[in-house]
Amino acid sequence: MSLTQLMEDPDGLAILALCRADPQSITPRLVLANYLDERLQSAWVAECLRLSLRSPTLIPFDQASLVAWWPFVGCLGGLLHVQVGLELVSAMRRVLAVGPVVQSLHLQAFNQDGMLRLLHELAALRPQRLWLQRVAVWGQPGMRQVMRQPLIVSAIHLKLDGQRFGTGSLWELANSPALQTLVALDLSRCDLTDTIVQELIRGPVYPHLRQLTLGKNRLGDGTAAGLAGSDNFPQLQVLDLDGNRLGPGAATSLAQGSGLKKLESLELSGNPLQDSGGSTLLGKGLSTRLRYLDLAETGLGARGGLALATATWLGRERFQSLRGNQVGQGALEAIFRRWSSDGTGPRLDLARCGLDDGCLDRLIAVWQGGQSLAQVRELSLADNPLSGEAIARLAASGCLEDLELLDISGVPKAQEDQSREWLQGLAVASMTNLQHLVLARCSGFAPEDYTLLAGAPWIAQLRSLDLSDPRIDGAREPDLGWALAGLLTRCGKLESLHLAGMGLQVDDLRLIAGAGCGACWRELNLSRNPLGEELAEWLPKGWNLPTLEILELAQVGGTSRLATRLGMARVLPALRVLDLSGNREADSGALDLCRVSGFASLERLVLWNSGSRDIGLLNWSRAASGQVQLMPSQTARVAPLQG
Repeated sequence: MSLTQLMEDPDGLAILALCRADPQSITPRLVLANYLDERLQSAWVAECLRLSLRSPTLIPFDQASLVAWWPFVGCLGGLLHVQVGLELVSAMRRVLAVGPVVQSLHLQAFNQDGMLRLLHELAALRPQRLWLQRVAVWGQPGMRQVMRQPLIVSAIHLKLDGQRFGTGSLWELANSPALQTLVALDLSRCDLTDTIVQELIRGPVYPHLRQLTLGKNRLGDGTAAGLAGSDNFPQLQVLDLDGNRLGPGAATSLAQGSGLKKLESLELSGNPLQDSGGSTLLGKGLSTRLRYLDLAETGLGARGGLALATATWLGRERFQSLRGNQVGQGALEAIFRRWSSDGTGPRLDLARCGLDDGCLDRLIAVWQGGQSLAQVRELSLADNPLSGEAIARLAASGCLEDLELLDISGVPKAQEDQSREWLQGLAVASMTNLQHLVLARCSGFAPEDYTLLAGAPWIAQLRSLDLSDPRIDGAREPDLGWALAGLLTRCGKLESLHLAGMGLQVDDLRLIAGAGCGACWRELNLSRNPLGEELAEWLPKGWNLPTLEILELAQVGGTSRLATRLGMARVLPALRVLDLSGNREADSGALDLCRVSGFASLERLVLWNSGSRDIGLLNWSRAASGQVQLMPSQTARVAPLQG
């Protein structure tokens, strides 16, 4: 019997329905395992289901394998993932030997001794992609042992992000057999400094390494100089250095260095290169092979902007973001003239770059003047000093016909009649392909504005909508809930909705839920609304959200009761991420949630700034499932997953 036949078999459907109704119950999974043994003759899947009953550690398969067994993944909330403890490693190894090839292996939350044992036991799997997450601190001796395990040596993609490496650790990594075959290495968020990274840069030649990720560390000009002058990376094509401390000197090193001859993609966003560094890098040029360069939020000014406009080596589609760089009106117009002949890529990010009405009109003229911007599919104009009239002219220009994403958040409107004018223009604009609309932090909104949007012909095709933090003058409008309900009923394909900071109350949510909204939503953000304790009483029983995967309830005035009642209600079967940060005493409620939770698929519980209780007990209370990554109040808040 094939999987398709299983889905059509009455007995199979009945068993899958039982699993879907209570995915954490042991009995339905055992019944399904026996059924698979008899009908599908698939001992591998059956044994995976049996092993999933005992699960201190989560080891997911690659995406292709999960897709192949989609009926079980969908009905069991992801429980097809093989979950075993160290005492069951040998049994799992035997099971995997007869199953599909494991291309991707994710091991997390082990101490060093446990990780060494697991790597040794699973040595025969030979995955191509290996992710070691939240392993205990590695010193030089431990690193030497780990990096010589056959499981690691066989991997060609190694992800070690978020680790903490001591002195000598990266030297052991550089000189291990793993680096001789590795194609991609990720060391982001490892608190690395120039001194530590030099151990890697000055190591032997890495003959096959094509992608190196060092983002979100504490790296400075020394790292850039070392990489730019090194011949140890002959095949490196992708280098990610975003969110570090690279200054003007780093830009000079990258522009003048003799290494990195095959570099095709360079990510430098979020580094303080400043105008002098950016103009040096753009003026002297890099490899002509470069296909992607990101200098967003790097402090580019007028010199850097003009250098970008005249950088003949930086061809079509190679530079797509001016986000956060105040290059000035003259440089912007020069860049637009360059685009009028060369064009740009599918993503045009002009957020926070000082774009005013005159420059926007120039961009519109370039857009209308030919096919140079015809390939743009995503446009961001967020947080620029644009008027409502300018946005109205853009909406009427015909330039937005092929857009799939439009972000005009934070655009100020001085008066309500101007707000209505640009909204009216947007509502009647021809945007037949629009799927994502961001209107966060827009001012002048009133209930009639949402009613106006509801009449737009493109509203029914939206997949995501962000209306967060509107700038509303005066008291909260009493008809806000009715207006939002009317708008959302028109959004039949909506999957992601952000309503943070809108002043919503539970009565407004009742109106939205009563209109039948939410049946297909996957992400809902209600943070920073004064919902209070009433939300804990109403939400678990008052709103049907069967497909919701991400729910953000940060700073809604809840207490421990909110977490407890959500967990006990069992009304959010698909939930993967729950954000309760900024709510009083949420930790104690989260403890109850972990003990009795009906969230079969929960992966992340965010408790940032929610109290002072012991999070260690929370980790222990849900250890048996291996599915929850608790973010305690002592750690930085992690943003929800995108897509």
